[in-house]
Amino acid sequence: MYEDYYGLTAKPFNITPDLDFLFLSHNHQKAITCMEYGVNEDTGIILLTGDIGMGKTTLIHHMLTKFEDDFCVATIYNTDVDSKQLLGMIIEAFDLNSSAKSKTEALELIESSLKGMHDNDRKPVIIIDDVQNLHQKTLEIIHLLSNLQNHDRILVQIILVAQTEFKKKLEDPVVASLVQRIGITYHIIPFSQKETEAYISHRLKVAGGITDIFDKEALEMIYTIAQGNPRSINLICDHALVYGFADDKKTINSHIIHQVIKDNPGLAKSKDSKESQNPDQTNERPAKSRENIQTTNTHLKTERSENWQQRIEGRLQTLEQLMGEYNRELREVIKSMFEKERQKNDNLMIKYAQLESESNALRQKLAERNSGSKSQHH
Repeated sequence: MYEDYYGLTAKPFNITPDLDFLFLSHNHQKAITCMEYGVNEDTGIILLTGDIGMGKTTLIHHMLTKFEDDFCVATIYNTDVDSKQLLGMIIEAFDLNSSAKSKTEALELIESSLKGMHDNDRKPVIIIDDVQNLHQKTLEIIHLLSNLQNHDRILVQIILVAQTEFKKKLEDPVVASLVQRIGITYHIIPFSQKETEAYISHRLKVAGGITDIFDKEALEMIYTIAQGNPRSINLICDHALVYGFADDKKTINSHIIHQVIKDNPGLAKSKDSKESQNPDQTNERPAKSRENIQTTNTHLKTERSENWQQRIEGRLQTLEQLMGEYNRELREVIKSMFEKERQKNDNLMIKYAQLESESNALRQKLAERNSGSKSQHH
C-alpha cells in the first residue's frame, strides 16, 4: 500500500522469516558461529534460546543454507506432539521408509539409518524449533537420540531452539540427564540502539528505499519501545509507514511513532526482560530515549483517559444515529403496512359492492319471475 509512496519495491518490515532481509547483529553472528562449531566438532546438543521475536527461526533457515551436501538435516517445527509422534516426524524428515509400530522400533530404525548416513560420509543433524512446547517424556526421546553412538562417535548432532522459558524447564531434576548432554548453550539478546538503527536502515535498503525515512528521534523512540526486539521493531515500523503514508509524511518522526503506540498499545513492551538483556547493554540507552519513553507513557495515560470519554461520547452518538435510523425504518414499515391494509380494505369494499350489486340483480330477477308466475295463474 505504501511501497510506491516511499519508493520501495517490497514491504521492508514483514514479520515472517525472509533471508533476503537477513540482518546479523554481533550477537546473532556469534550464535551462528556456535552452531557451526558445535555441528562440526560433535560437541553434543546445541541449545539456542531467546525471547519471542528475536529471530531464532530465521537463524535456523540461514543455517540450513550453510549445510553442504555432506550433511543430512531433519528440521522439526511442530513440537506440540508426544514422543511417538516426534519420532515419526524425524523419520519423515529424514525421508525414511518406516513400518515401525512402536517407539522401540522407531528408535532402532533411526539408529540404523544414522549409521548408514555415516557410512556414506553424510553427517546427520536434527534441528528442533520451539522445544519449550515438548513435554518431559518427549524430551526423554531427545536424550535417547543424543546417546546414540558408533565407535565412540556421536551418531547425530542435535540443535534445540527454544524460548527463554525453556531454561526453567531444564532446572527440573527429571531432565538432568538431558542437560548433561548439552555441549553448547547460547542465548540471543536484543539489539543495541546502534544495531536497531542499522537494522531498520538495512531493511529499507534491501526493500529498495532510502535509508533515512525515520528521523533520529523516531529511531530512538522505536528502540526504547521495542527494547531491541526485531519483531517488535518490524511491527512498529510497518505501522509507522502506514500512518506516514496516510498523513502524507515522507519522513517518519517521533510524533508518528507516538500516534502508532497510542492507537496500538499492544506494540509496546510492558516490561524489560532481564534474562534477554546483555549486561553490557543495560545502561546503553541514552537519557534522551528514557525521557522520550517516560514522556510518551505520560501522554499515553492522559490521552487514554481522554479517549475513554471520546469513545463513550462517540458510542452515544452512534447509538442515537442508529435509533434515528430505526425510527425511520419503523415509520416506513408502519406506513407500508397501513398502505397495504388500506388497499386491502379498498379491494374488499369493491368486492362487497360487486357482490351487493349482483345480489340486488338476483333479487330483482327473482321478484320478476315470481310476478310472472302469479299472472299466469290468474
